[in-house]
This record gives sequence, structure tokens and C-alpha cells, in this order.
Amino acid sequence: MRNPRKLVFAFIMVFYLMIYSLVVAAIYSNMERWPLWAELIFFIAAGIAWVFPLKPVLRWVSRGDSQDSPRS
Repeated sequence: MRNPRKLVFAFIMVFYLMIYSLVVAAIYSNMERWPLWAELIFFIAAGIAWVFPLKPVLRWVSRGDSQDSPRS
């Protein structure tokens, strides 16, 4: 049987990324015209920061894989 945790994770990730992208877009739209270097730093940080809140969920999904595997 396939791991149902992966399906749950897929829904969580899609919902989270939609909300995250809307928040980042809202923050950016409220920024006045910043210098190019500041915008670059903002987008690099926003592009990396999305993964940190998902780390516990990733651990939960991978823990399910190790528990479901048959023992020899």
C-alpha cells in the first residue's frame, strides 16, 4: 500500500506554497521602490525561507517511509 502521508504532504505543501506566495507578493507590493540590491536580497531570502517551516512535515513523511518498509 502506498504511503498516505505523501498524499497529505502534497496537499499541505500546495496549500502552504499558495499562501506563502500570496504573502510574499503582498509584502513586495507594499514595498516602495527599493534599490535593486535590496530587492535582490528580499527575493533570495523569500526563495529560501519557504522550506524551513516545512521541515517538520518532511521529517514526518520520511518517518512514515521507514516505518512502512518491511524488515528482513
